[in-house]
Amino acid sequence: MGTPWWEMGSLYRPDRSSWVGALRDAALVAVAATAVIGLTRTGWARWTLEHPEMSLLLALVSAALAMATAVLWSVVRRLTASARAGWVTAALITYALVAIPATMVGSVLEVGRGMTGAVRLIAHLVVAVMLLAAGLGWPGSGRRTGLRSFGLGLAAVTAAAVLGAVFPAQAVAFAGFEPLRVGLVATLVLAGVAIVWRAITLGTGPGVRTGLGIVLLALAHGYRIGTEAAQSSALPGLTFSTLRVLALLLMVIGVIQMARAALHGFGQARGEREQQLRMAELDLARRAELDLELRVRVAELVTTAEKLDATPDPDERAARRAELNAELRRLDKLLDMHQVQNRIEIPETLTVSAEPLPRPDPAAEPELR
Repeated sequence: MGTPWWEMGSLYRPDRSSWVGALRDAALVAVAATAVIGLTRTGWARWTLEHPEMSLLLALVSAALAMATAVLWSVVRRLTASARAGWVTAALITYALVAIPATMVGSVLEVGRGMTGAVRLIAHLVVAVMLLAAGLGWPGSGRRTGLRSFGLGLAAVTAAAVLGAVFPAQAVAFAGFEPLRVGLVATLVLAGVAIVWRAITLGTGPGVRTGLGIVLLALAHGYRIGTEAAQSSALPGLTFSTLRVLALLLMVIGVIQMARAALHGFGQARGEREQQLRMAELDLARRAELDLELRVRVAELVTTAEKLDATPDPDERAARRAELNAELRRLDKLLDMHQVQNRIEIPETLTVSAEPLPRPDPAAEPELR
């Protein structure tokens, strides 16, 4: 199977087509994001769409998209044993099962706001660090990185929940700490840009779309930080929720294309292995046929030599020598046809003694019995 873009070695100089494709995708994403922001900020959209039910619906859609993307990344991870795919899988599972629910619960509940705020911020930071690990290619085992990183992230979120419950005032201050929230957005942007750059240098469109989806997700969270209070009791706004859905849709498109490419490569590698097996079977059959022919020729040589040994008449012995020479030349031709390196060199005339060949004594040669 061909090496996927996230596990290739040194980066090479990107060609013009890679840059053109990446700039085209970036322009389309920018246009779509601008259209979403413009439409969701109109009076009609605020009046008809911005209500709690729509926020909850978009949150459910976002969680479903994130989980679907994680499942597809898990398929890619199993097919490629890629550590990068393991990091992305763990990040999206954490985002779907922890970060989005914590955001919604923290916006609805009036009690425990410090604990839910701390859990929400820690969960998003864990997601950002995992995506950055994928973008920068941090080491790890493709089949184990996902479970281990998800376990560490879950432990961090659990610790944040416990500490937030024990120290609620400090948890509220922590959840509203502006540098951490800005650092979260910056980490997501850096992760997305790293994936986009690697995909450009390797000339893969799906990687570019995945990275652009992460950048758009970062911009969505940045938009929320800039327009909403840190401990707002309101549900996420319509613009943020729609941008988040758009970002996850873009990531789904990218990973679907990656999974298709990985499956195609897997099928191609399987076909090549099957072809190699068929060629090996044919080679074994040809070798068996050659072995049989060689055995037949050797048996004929032995028979001719025995007849020559048992013939006292000189004329008949000359005929037997001619038969022996002919058999040897046929054997040489047979070996030459199969490209055997050690060919038998046959002289123009084969000198055979006129005296009968001595036969071995079975008593003196026990191994010949």
